[in-house]
Amino acid sequence: MDKAQALARLGIEPTQLTRFANINSAKDVWWVDIPLSALADTEAESVDLALFDGRTSELHHLSIPVGFVKENLAALHVRDDAARVSLELAVDLPDRFRNVVPVDSGVSFAPFLVRTT
Repeated sequence: MDKAQALARLGIEPTQLTRFANINSAKDVWWVDIPLSALADTEAESVDLALFDGRTSELHHLSIPVGFVKENLAALHVRDDAARVSLELAVDLPDRFRNVVPVDSGVSFAPFLVRTT
């Protein structure tokens, strides 16, 4: 699935903080990069993630408050070379949507699941 298909299926409009990911082919995670510049936008309220699981054809929509991401930056992998927050979210239960880099940061985005289609 690609980003346009995912957003159409969810019925959401893309913004600078809308991200899409399929399961990574190298390991079972959704890998998402969020530009630090987008998080600095004072009008930005949330990061919308569209995460597709090709194994089950499930599409997950998470809406994460920008403040939550900012509050947890110290526990997340911030790529200074690219000015991005790099998330690797666990795919399988019971840890689904928990960030696993750097080595299990303990930050879970599961509470921000809006719906699964």
